[in-house]
Amino acid sequence: MALIDGSPTRVSSRGVASAQDVTFVPSTCEQHLIWHTGIHIGSDHFPIIIEVIGGIHPQQNSEEGYILP
Repeated sequence: MALIDGSPTRVSSRGVASAQDVTFVPSTCEQHLIWHTGIHIGSDHFPIIIEVIGGIHPQQNSEEGYILP
């Protein structure tokens, strides 16, 4: 499942905004995540912020990063 809300994720040197970055997650996790972009911090790409919602707590797995129950 791709998480994206249509917000621009990149601004070219000419000031043209586009949504080029996508985050993929298992479909079972989609309902627990909110995807949005942060404020422009000088890079040509906006920060992508993924919030975990719904009272679940991700568990850290040293080999794969974080996993949702």
